[in-house]
Amino acid sequence: MADLFEFDGGEILVLGVGAAGGRVAGRGSEDASDAIGSLRVRWSAAHSQPAELIATGLENKILLASVEGPFALRRARYSVKQREPELEQILKGKSCVFLIGSQGEATACAMFSALAESIAALKDVFICALVAEPPFSVAGADVGLHEFKDAVHLWIRVPSRILCAGMEQQPIGAVQSHSECKLLLIMQTLIGVLSNENAGSISIDSFQETVRGSGPFVAGIGFGTGIDAVQTAADAALFELKKNALDLPVSGAALAMASPTDLSSYDAHLLMERFRNACDGKTLLAGFSRLATLDDEAVCLALLRYRTASNIITLVHAVN
Repeated sequence: MADLFEFDGGEILVLGVGAAGGRVAGRGSEDASDAIGSLRVRWSAAHSQPAELIATGLENKILLASVEGPFALRRARYSVKQREPELEQILKGKSCVFLIGSQGEATACAMFSALAESIAALKDVFICALVAEPPFSVAGADVGLHEFKDAVHLWIRVPSRILCAGMEQQPIGAVQSHSECKLLLIMQTLIGVLSNENAGSISIDSFQETVRGSGPFVAGIGFGTGIDAVQTAADAALFELKKNALDLPVSGAALAMASPTDLSSYDAHLLMERFRNACDGKTLLAGFSRLATLDDEAVCLALLRYRTASNIITLVHAVN
């Protein structure tokens, strides 16, 4: 089974950036056979610290030169440029790239930006960034942030108050691990619905067509646990979606639901009907996946694309 997730022809690349991104990608690779069914995904990492890069346990790794100090973005671009042959190799056969990591690490945005720019130059792929907001600000972390946002098609920033909810009294190490696990769940929910062998899946092409554009996104994410996990997650996501809806025409809508067991066609139909009302009459692109690693938890992600000129997502994450 592990070979499926190192297959060169897999359509999706998940590239963990920096220390946190590498750990998330490493965990994702370990969970792959159980978490994402038959979808072929390549998990990789890029970092400037050799020891932390090796610790990810990933086969595909890109070691970057240190970019700390003045002119971090220029240094990052030069460092990534030197590694473009390796980057090009792991991009073979890919149509979608997810960059994942924490915005709080020093020079993180510089590395994100440089990697996104090189990926776009090397291959015509859809680039989505899933970035965790840090609980504490770090000097230099925002260098290259503007360039980073401009270099990707979809930029999702998850607030630390969301990732760390319920962990306020826990040790820093436990909070960090919890935050990274939550970030991985969001990542798995997104890519889990893109499996072309999953009965409740959506195609990568359809997903790109729906979420790609110049207008802003509003996203609602809900978590649920227990016997009513799916319903609770859907309620929370729908509530946040409506609360943050913009007074603009909708150009695209997508729904991704992950649960520990397969949804019945009846439950899936009910969920789609509920979310259609928030889509301004537009067709709702919906995908459902089973993630064994969720145990008794469910995750619901709803996205609305509007018709204006920005590619920045307002991500509101409701935890229940």
